Amino acid sequence: MHVSLKHKSELQSFRGIAALVVLIHHCFMYFNTGTVRYVAGELFFNAHAAVVAFYVLSGYVLSLALRGEQKSLPGYVSFLIRRIFRIYPALWVAMLIALVYTMVLKGVPLSVNVADPSWIGFRNSDPEWPRIVAAFLAIGAALPMPVWSIFAELVAAPIVPILFWSACYKPRWFGALFASLLLASFLIGQATRMNVGVYLVDFAIGVAACVWGSSFVAILRRKKIVPGVAILALLSLWFGRLIGPWSFEANYHSPGAALLEALSAATLIAIIAIDSNRFSILRKSRLVSLGDISYSLYLIHLPILALVAGYLGDVLLIRPFEGSQPVAATFLILFIVLAICLSISAFIYRFVERPWNSIGRAIANRCNESTRPAR
Repeated sequence: MHVSLKHKSELQSFRGIAALVVLIHHCFMYFNTGTVRYVAGELFFNAHAAVVAFYVLSGYVLSLALRGEQKSLPGYVSFLIRRIFRIYPALWVAMLIALVYTMVLKGVPLSVNVADPSWIGFRNSDPEWPRIVAAFLAIGAALPMPVWSIFAELVAAPIVPILFWSACYKPRWFGALFASLLLASFLIGQATRMNVGVYLVDFAIGVAACVWGSSFVAILRRKKIVPGVAILALLSLWFGRLIGPWSFEANYHSPGAALLEALSAATLIAIIAIDSNRFSILRKSRLVSLGDISYSLYLIHLPILALVAGYLGDVLLIRPFEGSQPVAATFLILFIVLAICLSISAFIYRFVERPWNSIGRAIANRCNESTRPAR
C-alpha cells in the first residue's frame, strides 16, 4: 500500500459531487414531469450510483484511517467510537428537520402532480415515540429520510476493520469474507432489512481498492491506459444500469446493478487517489468545501425538499409550486432547495459535525491510552 494518510482533496471533492447528484436527482423526481423526470433522474443524475460510490469510498477512506490504528480490541473499539460520533450528530439534526415536515404538513392533501405518493404516508401517519426513536437511530423509516443508506453505513462499521486487517495480514481470509458478502448480496440481499445485505460487499470492494489499488493503477500506467479506463469506469458507474433490467422503478436495489456500480466506483476512486495529478480540478477549494459538507448535504436535502415543496405548493398554494406547471416547479425547487441546503449544511458541518467529531476522537484516544501498559 502506497497511499498517503494525508487528506485526499480529490476524494473529498468526489464525495461532494456525488452528494450534489443525489440532491439534483430527488429534486427532478419530486414532480411528475414525464420525459424530463426520466432523463434527469434515470440517466444524468443517477442517485443510486452516487450512494454506491459513497459506500465504496467509505471502505476506502476508512481503510486509510485504520492504517494508523493498532490491530487490537482497543483499536477496534476506538474505531467504532469515532464512527458513531461521525454518523449520528448530523443525522439527528436532519431527523429533526424531517420531524418538522411531518408536523407542519400533517393531514395536508398531497398534490396530484407529486410523482411519489409515498409522501402521503408521512403526512397522514402519527408515529409513536418508539418508531421516532428508531428513526433517530437509523434503524427505522418513520420519518422522510434516506435511512436505508445510513443503516448500511452502521451495519458496515464493525465489519470494515475486520475486512481491512484480513486484507493486510490474511488475504485468503479476506477472499473468503468477500466471497461470502458477494454471495449474500445476490442470494438474500433484497430480503434483508432495508436491503442492507445487497450493499455490504461494496464496502469490501472499497477496502480492496485501498489495499491493492496502487498495484492496479501501476499496471494501468505501464499499459498507458489510465485515462481510458477512468472514462470507462465513469460511464459504467453512471449509465451501467441501462445494460440490464435495472431501472429505478423496476429493480432499484438490484444486486447486479449495485455490483457493477461498485466495481466502477472502486476503479475510478483508485485512479483518482493514486494518479491524482490527472484530476487537479478536484483540488479546487469550492469543490473540496462541497465535499466537507457533503454528509450533511446528503442527510438534509430530502426533508428540506419535501418541506419547501409541500409548504409552498400544498399549504400556500403558490403557483407553480402546487404542480400545475411541474417542469417550471422542478427547476424553481431545485434552486431554492440547493441554496437552503448548502447554507444549512455548512452550518451543521461547522457547529455540529466538527465539534462532535473532535469529541469522538478524544474519547477514542482515551480508550486507547487507558489500555496501554504502563512503562
